[in-house]
Amino acid sequence: GLVGAAGLSFVGGGLVIAGVRHWDAQAATPAIVFVAGSALLLVPRVGVMGYGYAECVALLSYALVHYHLVRRIGSPRILLPLSWGMASALAMFYAELGLLAFSGLVLLPMFPAHRRALTGLIRDVRAVRNKLQAPGPPV
Repeated sequence: GLVGAAGLSFVGGGLVIAGVRHWDAQAATPAIVFVAGSALLLVPRVGVMGYGYAECVALLSYALVHYHLVRRIGSPRILLPLSWGMASALAMFYAELGLLAFSGLVLLPMFPAHRRALTGLIRDVRAVRNKLQAPGPPV
């Protein structure tokens, strides 16, 4: 959230140096404003959960980031990461929703595209782990 938005803003600054138009490069800046402003309002009233709610408010600013991304490089394929991100975000509300909060994480692997992506990720992690555990000099 806030750290990610700050990172996007930092990357945006680098893009300005590389010659990308300033407005396109700084499109992520509203995310920082939304998270910080919402957190300042919500955390004193709701406690730590206010930061989670502030993250939800910050999601609105990512539509602006997506708009500028599409203008510069075309439409990215975001359905899989977006659905896993939403399911993970829902799981953070376990205290309020109970086991229903994990429904997205349980249901997503039932779809073939998500299952393939998940098994590919597991395969990649195992390959890296095996490479790190292999005896001999590091590569």
